[in-house]
Amino acid sequence: MANTDEADEIPKTDLKRFQDLEVAAWEWKGEGKKGGANGVRTHAKKTWNASTTDRESLSELLRTYDESRREVEALRDQTVPTHGDLGSSAVQHFAAVQSRRQYRDALANLIEARRANELTKHERAVEFLQQCQRDNDQALSRPVPANVELLARCKEEFDRCQNLALELPQDISEAENLEVFIDNCIEVLLARDELDEVLEVNYGKIKGSDEETNDAQGYLDSFMTQNEAAKKEIEQRMEESLTDTDKNLKSARANPPDADAQDVEAVTGYISYLTGVLDALNLRLVQIQGHIRMLERNSAIEELSEQRLKDFDETRRSIDDQLGKVNKNIAVRRELLSKLEAHQEIYGPDEEAYAKKENERKEAGNLKHGWVAVGSTDSGAQGSVQFWVKQNARGLIVDRIATKDTTGRPDPLDSKKSDMDYTPPEVACMYRLNKCAGSENIVRILNWRSDHTRAARLTRRLKGFLAYRIYVEYCGSGDLDEVICRYGYHDFDEPRTSWIPKPFVWATLEALAKAALLMKRGELDLSKKEVEWLFIVHGDLKPGNVFLGANTGTSYVNYPLVKVGDFGLAMENPYPDPDKFEPAKFDYYYRPYGTRGWMAPASSISSIH
Repeated sequence: MANTDEADEIPKTDLKRFQDLEVAAWEWKGEGKKGGANGVRTHAKKTWNASTTDRESLSELLRTYDESRREVEALRDQTVPTHGDLGSSAVQHFAAVQSRRQYRDALANLIEARRANELTKHERAVEFLQQCQRDNDQALSRPVPANVELLARCKEEFDRCQNLALELPQDISEAENLEVFIDNCIEVLLARDELDEVLEVNYGKIKGSDEETNDAQGYLDSFMTQNEAAKKEIEQRMEESLTDTDKNLKSARANPPDADAQDVEAVTGYISYLTGVLDALNLRLVQIQGHIRMLERNSAIEELSEQRLKDFDETRRSIDDQLGKVNKNIAVRRELLSKLEAHQEIYGPDEEAYAKKENERKEAGNLKHGWVAVGSTDSGAQGSVQFWVKQNARGLIVDRIATKDTTGRPDPLDSKKSDMDYTPPEVACMYRLNKCAGSENIVRILNWRSDHTRAARLTRRLKGFLAYRIYVEYCGSGDLDEVICRYGYHDFDEPRTSWIPKPFVWATLEALAKAALLMKRGELDLSKKEVEWLFIVHGDLKPGNVFLGANTGTSYVNYPLVKVGDFGLAMENPYPDPDKFEPAKFDYYYRPYGTRGWMAPASSISSIH
């Protein structure tokens, strides 16, 4: 509703302007309608509302006319310059002349519009406007005092520079505040440099009588003097703000703490020291850039400026290099601090307590911080398996492994080796196979360790055995035994509806063939000459030891990657001819050799005995 009222007010105001013009013409003419001014307004309203009147264009012209008329009346008594304030008088006079020129255009346009709207029968208003034209032209024809426009423009430019505020931040010892201050100084100085040019150019344009010339030149001289003093003051304040940064940098670099310390408090202190140096370097860089900008501004002194610019530019590049090194050093220290804080959060700041916990962790065979045990499989004949996941700072899993705790007898064929030098056959076989080209179908071993504490707790039956833990890759899709059970289980009264996919059967066959070939000759490429290789017997090959891992290759991509694992009963045959392999000679401690139902004929009980 308010918007509608405002919209209605606009045409009412335009009508009032039209009525006011008619009344002014009636008063100027001294004759007209009966009823006086009210009668003139009533008749003007009828004319305004007539269908032949183009109110939209006429309204705009009336507004322009009314505004310019009011401005002329306001400046009418301010057109005579005085010697007391030559510049201000010139500005006022020039403004009055400009307003009369605008008023002249408004009158001409309004007269033309009234004639176009067939309002010529109301000659009284047109005659009134024409009389206003003549009066305005007469005022414009009066002699203009010498140098009015010139002085007015100089005065306006001078006032603009005077209004440019120079703000000094409370603390310019910070690079950001100093940079803001320098920007402000340069902006004001460049504006005042432009003012100098304007004053010099207009100084040469001064003309008129000797008295007028002297007055105008003296007026511009006062501007030049004030402008020069203002520039010197700004330059001095800027120079003062750029002198102490060298001291700040030297002070920041004094007495550096120990850079090799490895505790949280010391590293935090060193980062604080580097941050102080960084702040001082940034402050120094801003100072150098400020000097460079000042020299670029004073480029008139070419030889001196050019050499100093080179010097400052070289210093700037040196500071840039130092900033890069300090930033890099801070990044390294912050990374170290993050690790130390995480370490301290777990083990505490006490080094002795940490060492004790670390020893306990190692003795238990647990992984470092970030690794979490999430579950274990059933313990088998060869040991127990534990699954681990590694989490990042946000708790997201970034890695997985499996550990196997098992036992083994020292090699009966080499009793001279000590327990410390002995590598279990399981570990040795896996490492050898993993080194072969194309060994992706063998479970990858990551590491292993002896567990003397667990070995000391073994039962009498296992006395003399070695205890150890191996770390292997995680195969998250289960094993072949699970696949067989899943697809093999069905109600015998019902027809079978699901089968193991044929591509997966071929993938499994290919993977087992590759694994067997690697164990036999250490090479998949049959065209290559056989290398010296001590062939490996798995000893317990069965579906439960054929694992399914992540497939990152290009073959059978819709199925997991088949991998042979659990080499707990593996052995290396010392005979060069695999056909002469006799498991009974090497299986002195394990009988029967393998898992019942999956044993090779050569390792059956009857063959052993």
